[in-house]
Amino acid sequence: MNRAALDALAESRAWRMGSLVWLMLAIQRVAWAAFSRSEYAVFVVLCSRRWGKTRFACLMCWQKALQHPGAIIRYACPTKAHGRQFVRPAMRWIERLAPAHLRPRFVTQDNTWIWPNGSVMHLGSCESDGDVDAQVGTECHLAVVDEAGKIRSELLRKLVRSVILPQFLTTRGRVCVTGTPPDSPEHYFRDLVTQAIERGTLVTHTIDDCKHVDDSAKAELLAELGGPNSPEAQRELWGKFVTESS
Repeated sequence: MNRAALDALAESRAWRMGSLVWLMLAIQRVAWAAFSRSEYAVFVVLCSRRWGKTRFACLMCWQKALQHPGAIIRYACPTKAHGRQFVRPAMRWIERLAPAHLRPRFVTQDNTWIWPNGSVMHLGSCESDGDVDAQVGTECHLAVVDEAGKIRSELLRKLVRSVILPQFLTTRGRVCVTGTPPDSPEHYFRDLVTQAIERGTLVTHTIDDCKHVDDSAKAELLAELGGPNSPEAQRELWGKFVTESS
């Protein structure tokens, strides 16, 4: 059997088992391994721009959906526009790679994906109190909070503590919180990072770790941000909680 046939056989087996780690970047596999080892309900990924947070989170959700029929998954992002512009395209990218019989159906009016095995993923936003309250549910097996630093501090706190964690009471579910530092260090995302450091449930990657990003592209972005010592570069590329000089 030639190499192409062996690769196709391995890919088919991976889809059948619901294992999509092979679609992750090497740097994302590090985060996935750490998440898999952790036993705490809250796990945090603090990383630079272009790390691939949304695609990584969507692959996590697909794995949960395929491996656990009937799973209930919640995906929270900062705004409705974020969901349309980033989450839905990332889900479509995976869908195009998946065998037809495993692809979920997207229900537009509910912002929900439904897999053939009964697993569902609800996409929600966090622009207001009402948006956060709309994500209250009876139970949840996996939750993702994407770009947590872009969600207002009080809304992020309410989402994690009052909406998501109570849904794990009967499922022993997990939540993966991803993001870069917010504009102000006085933010609940920093509290989550501090807690994760104490528990050993934090993965941190800077732009230097993103080997999949071309060096010239990194240099151009760094120049646009005002050099390595600018607050924007320290925050967005090296994951530092810094205060704007203004």
